[in-house]
Amino acid sequence: MKNLITLVKMQLQEKLNPKQHIVENKKIFNIIYPIVIAVLKFAIFVALCFGVIFIAMKLSIFRLDGTVPQSVISLIFLIMLLVSIVSCTFKLTNALYYSKDNFILLTLPCNPTQIYLSKLIIFCVFELKRNFGFLVPLFVAYFISHGYIP
Repeated sequence: MKNLITLVKMQLQEKLNPKQHIVENKKIFNIIYPIVIAVLKFAIFVALCFGVIFIAMKLSIFRLDGTVPQSVISLIFLIMLLVSIVSCTFKLTNALYYSKDNFILLTLPCNPTQIYLSKLIIFCVFELKRNFGFLVPLFVAYFISHGYIP
């Protein structure tokens, strides 16, 4: 278990590149810029989702009373998750078997099972991050379009 935690930490450090997040000797612009870009991406994706939902409501595509039923949003999530499963299959195969760091990781004093499990954990973390980038803005746009804002 200790080897697994060490492997996960090591791979996370490699993927996240913590050297770019060190505040010393950096201008405040270089620190705030990625945060602002992430918020803008989120806002733009919410606006795009809201625009599609708003057009569907105004044109009464799904219902005559001008609303978008929950079943349509469920269908959109189903399609998004199916596409995600297909892309994850290819990405996971590349990450587990064709990665260049496997040669280095397999020489470490731990089981190959722990190495592949650590790669799977890292892949799941980044896949959750990627999926939340699509699912949360769609939920927010759906709630805004139906007036669920507190």
